[in-house]
Amino acid sequence: MSTSAPYATGVFASIRALGPALLGLLRTRLELFSIELTEEKARVVGLAVLGVCAALFIALALVLLNVLLIIAFWEQRVAVVAGLFVLYAVIALVLGLKLKANLAAQPMLFAATVSELQADLAALKGVGGASATRGDSA
Repeated sequence: MSTSAPYATGVFASIRALGPALLGLLRTRLELFSIELTEEKARVVGLAVLGVCAALFIALALVLLNVLLIIAFWEQRVAVVAGLFVLYAVIALVLGLKLKANLAAQPMLFAATVSELQADLAALKGVGGASATRGDSA
């Protein structure tokens, strides 16, 4: 009986030591998630600002180009307007397809966090499997 008491104390001590280690691991993973979230937010805001600025200046340039072409070809203004319409429709279609392809190819959000959590889970399963194997042989 004296041999089972130290064993029980050792198991409880191991469990008590495992708690802070798991909390530390969880804290590290949450910090990684937080960093990735902050980086993604900054990237999206930057892209949005650039996109809005680019769209504004492209629209301004296109309006002025349309006016210039209509004035330059005043006698054929209906044909010029129709041609510009077709041109812009084709450009919009191509850009829409490109946008759809880029969104489909976007990597998974928080991939590093998920990868680390999967590695942690595999390591914990490996430790659990090793201790179960050792328990069976004893």
